Amino acid sequence: MHDPAHPQPAPPEVTRRELPGLGRRYDLETADGSHVVAVVHHSRRCDVYVMAPGSDEPDAAVTLTPDQARMLAAILTGAGP
Repeated sequence: MHDPAHPQPAPPEVTRRELPGLGRRYDLETADGSHVVAVVHHSRRCDVYVMAPGSDEPDAAVTLTPDQARMLAAILTGAGP
């Protein structure tokens, strides 16, 4: 039910870019202006970077195996163990 007094936040926008020979890059801007970038390689390995607002350099980075990436996705969507 839509309540004009409590508007729903806009759904997040994700940009997707092909990285020839490597895979795909997904970029999500967070509510505070930070960015979460996921690079999904053709091998299904996933590199995740967190960048502060206005920065091109990551504050944190992690590499996930395909199984770890699926588990994290499940946890973040409430379907995890």
